[in-house]
Amino acid sequence: MMMQKFLLSLFISLSFYSHANVSPWVDFELQNGHIKFPVTVEGKKGFAILDSGAQSNGINKHFINKHNLSLSTGERVWVKGVYSEEQRPTYNEVAVTLFGKESKMSYLLESSLGHHSNALLFGANFFRDFITQIDYPNNKIRLINKKVAKLHEFENVETQRHKGTGLPIVRLEVSGRAIWMLLDTGNAGGIIVKRSLAKSLGWLELESESHQSFGANSAGQMHSALADSVKFGPFELNNIQITYPAEGQKIHLLEQYQSGRSRIRGKRVQGIVGTSLLQHFLLTLDYERGHLHVDLPQTAD
Repeated sequence: MMMQKFLLSLFISLSFYSHANVSPWVDFELQNGHIKFPVTVEGKKGFAILDSGAQSNGINKHFINKHNLSLSTGERVWVKGVYSEEQRPTYNEVAVTLFGKESKMSYLLESSLGHHSNALLFGANFFRDFITQIDYPNNKIRLINKKVAKLHEFENVETQRHKGTGLPIVRLEVSGRAIWMLLDTGNAGGIIVKRSLAKSLGWLELESESHQSFGANSAGQMHSALADSVKFGPFELNNIQITYPAEGQKIHLLEQYQSGRSRIRGKRVQGIVGTSLLQHFLLTLDYERGHLHVDLPQTAD
């Protein structure tokens, strides 16, 4: 019933506004857990990867090299990945066409996005201007003007913007414990947590699998176990894979934030929730204000 009320209210709101306020649904590919949809960059066709856990937009260095692009360079910045950090250049005034619109994008961080067909990475700077709807089961995405839908009235997952970074964090219950996690559409895994949390929940004593996990800058050794219960908003999932660092390994998560001398602290982020869990749902995300609604969409016949 809640889903019908939400979708009906959203439909009425969207009908009231012009088509300029709502993009058409665009098909995407879910490849290795990453959302990819078509774009054109400097006249060359490629794909954009959607990553709600990235603080910056990026451009693939392999795409630049493949097409011999001569781009206007900006400042160099330090980038912290899950396992390490490094310095990279940025590019300005890059011609981009997406969702049928042409624009110039600046402060695109040089990134390593795999195959040269992957042109762009869209992170926080992309999400902030819109409400984003991601229909994972039907592989569709669209953008909505924030004036169209009052998403806070329908939020069913406790969501905030991290006080230090502005990235979206959500509250889940894992094996009965409430945990704040980074919502990361760019992470192909299910749930990644700190080793200390895995220890406190008794997962280190369980039989686990060992494997390599790759971050933005490097790789790390990880272990996996099964959580008996994960609650995500109104939904409960069972036997969900949880990944945590091997002994001696560390992962960089969002640090707890405290402003100046204030005693008011931000939420302690202890994990990352990625595509393996999100792929079952229709997500409607107001990134800028920190609101999220999840539901099970109607699948195409």
